[in-house]
Amino acid sequence: MNEARYIVLVPHRDTAARINTMKRRLFEAGHPGAWSFPPVIPLARTETPFPYNTLREAARLLRDDTQGKAFDFIASAVLALPDVRVWGLRSGILLERSVSFLRENGAAEIWADAPLALCVLAKDEREPSLPEMPPDVPPLRISAGFLANMVFAAHEAGERDYSFRWRTGKAAWMPSVR
Repeated sequence: MNEARYIVLVPHRDTAARINTMKRRLFEAGHPGAWSFPPVIPLARTETPFPYNTLREAARLLRDDTQGKAFDFIASAVLALPDVRVWGLRSGILLERSVSFLRENGAAEIWADAPLALCVLAKDEREPSLPEMPPDVPPLRISAGFLANMVFAAHEAGERDYSFRWRTGKAAWMPSVR
């Protein structure tokens, strides 16, 4: 696997505890890929990194797509990326304007309804069921986040279905709803 480049939506860190609880529960339920992909929403695959100003404009359009609403996650979904399948939670918000803008600016492939990635699935691995969450953990909602370039690649050593590395670039924050 060569390096793959993506434009991703990274949720604000205020959701990290809930996301990590979900990942931990997936891992405990026998899904080793729970820690193999960052908790991001892939929006586009690119050949080269996007300039910061382009990401900033896409983040503004993303806020317009959401109409100031939070991402409420309503269903699970699988997204087949080059060389890896990710499973996660999908919101009911279609991000049409922002991903169309990314396509117009050179994205090789776009996803208007990609899930928040929670787990890498091996080739023959079945989709997990949603993990049971403790009653004191509120439902996952994302109302803030940033767009960034991300590089994703397999480690040379390690379990080939689950050993990956990634790096994100400079954050282009979604504008405030106010």
